[in-house]
Amino acid sequence: MKTASDARSLRARRLIALLFASSLVLGACGGGDDDDPVAQDDGSSTTAGDDTSSTTEAIDEGEPVQGGEITVGLESETNSYLPGTYTGTFAGDNVAQSVFDPLLQRDEAGELQPYLAESFEGNADLTQFTLTLREGVMFHDDTPLNAEAIKANFDDHLKADGAATAGALRDVDSVTVVDDLTVTYDLNQSNAAFPDLLTGSIGWPFSPTASEALGEDFGSQPVGTGPFKFVSYTRDSEFVLERNEDYWQEGLPYLDGITFRPIPDEESRLAAFEAGDLDAVHSVRLSGFGTQVRGLADVEVYEGPGNSGSGAIFNVEVPPVDDPRVRRGLSLALDQKALIDVIAGSPDAAEARNQYFSETSPFYSQAVAEAWPTDDPEAAQVLLDEYVNDPERSDGKAPGSPIAIEFNCTAIPSLQEQAQAYQAYWQAVGVEVTLNAIEQSVHIQNAVTNQYMINCWRQGGDTDPYTVLFNAFGDPETQPLNFTNYHNDQVADILERLRTTDDQNERFDALEELGLLFAEDVPNTWTGGNNEFIATQPAVNGVDTWKLPDGAVGDGAKNGVTIWGQVWVE
Repeated sequence: MKTASDARSLRARRLIALLFASSLVLGACGGGDDDDPVAQDDGSSTTAGDDTSSTTEAIDEGEPVQGGEITVGLESETNSYLPGTYTGTFAGDNVAQSVFDPLLQRDEAGELQPYLAESFEGNADLTQFTLTLREGVMFHDDTPLNAEAIKANFDDHLKADGAATAGALRDVDSVTVVDDLTVTYDLNQSNAAFPDLLTGSIGWPFSPTASEALGEDFGSQPVGTGPFKFVSYTRDSEFVLERNEDYWQEGLPYLDGITFRPIPDEESRLAAFEAGDLDAVHSVRLSGFGTQVRGLADVEVYEGPGNSGSGAIFNVEVPPVDDPRVRRGLSLALDQKALIDVIAGSPDAAEARNQYFSETSPFYSQAVAEAWPTDDPEAAQVLLDEYVNDPERSDGKAPGSPIAIEFNCTAIPSLQEQAQAYQAYWQAVGVEVTLNAIEQSVHIQNAVTNQYMINCWRQGGDTDPYTVLFNAFGDPETQPLNFTNYHNDQVADILERLRTTDDQNERFDALEELGLLFAEDVPNTWTGGNNEFIATQPAVNGVDTWKLPDGAVGDGAKNGVTIWGQVWVE
């Protein structure tokens, strides 16, 4: 039984943990030194007390002008720009969508609209989708974008054995050529989420002629239909593009050229931006980088917050986190606002995340938010003590033995700050915590091979909810991206409902049910939501005002990604 002195002791330990975590900010040496597509977000939407001229409000940028070149600093490098091999993050998307055009794109309301496609529609039971391409579009090598190119991309790359996209296309049996500009995607079962795939690498048409000629080298010399053409690429240094003079959208691009520089180290990226060596920077990380950028004079900051967030994932097959009492107890021990303060310099620098959808999403559930276990160390202690004193506890230790866990995170300084803050909170409720700093590629590989107990991780996204959640929680026997191994009949039923309906009310109900289940079983924790942004020097315009081919306004700088073909400099 817990006594009053026990409660006071627990509160004292919690205060010590908070003080320790807060001190990390004062002693931190700065941003990361490696790319991290996993556990970190930007987290800098608002910063109280900053003396800054940065803004996210609409400004009068005047009329676009032709000419000029810019250099953009990205948070990471990308493995390859060959769709089917590409596994890039939002950094890579900025480059890719300068070389390629998507078949479909989202407007400012988040609705899918044709882009390279002239039209796109599904049949009644969502088992066949018909796509018609725009006429007269050419690849950079002067070969035509036609139905045969779409089929060749699908057969030879996207659906090929071992392709990074093969899993996402598991429901698509074939692409059939109807006529020169029309194909059908033929599915083996209904999939309401399929159209969303055509906004990403699956929907970036590329030249079959060039891919056949270049082989693996195509990944570093891509040939698409986009506003810019490849010039040169020096890995971990720069990716140089020039204006596509024969671009199918008249008058675009405005720039003569653009250079992308991957600079994972946030301090180096900030210094280059402050010195004027970079015309723009992007970030999707929960760190102090956003606060520092906003502290610079004459900087424009374009927010594009999405549904992804930072936190940790549990391998539910590994004791002691195979027991939901332990996972829930660890989540209850965390004070999310204090963690955000530690990581980003202000408790209001990011939304305290409690589900796979931000507060701006139509799928956000207040019921799930209220159910999420957080900031209750007394309740955490009760659950953890229950496990500790269980004679049949899963880790095989004697009753009364403390819980021991391992928490892995990449070696980026800001992520190590996060890891140490987690450690402090968990130690405050009596858990022994071993921290492991892991090189990023090994960190990811450990998740793929299930060689971990708890990993810091970046999770969620802005693709269709079914795509995001099936990848994360589909049957591990058939879904290798389910790194947590969390799956059960209830999850399977909810995912099936999401797959087979496009009714928004039905999908909301299913997602809320899933969110409440996660709040009980806790396959992952949350720290804060990503406040992705692009920051620019004053002369750079058009970052969040780009339009679709029919004139509709696009979705701006969502996820820290924009259409650079519609950016201009004065």
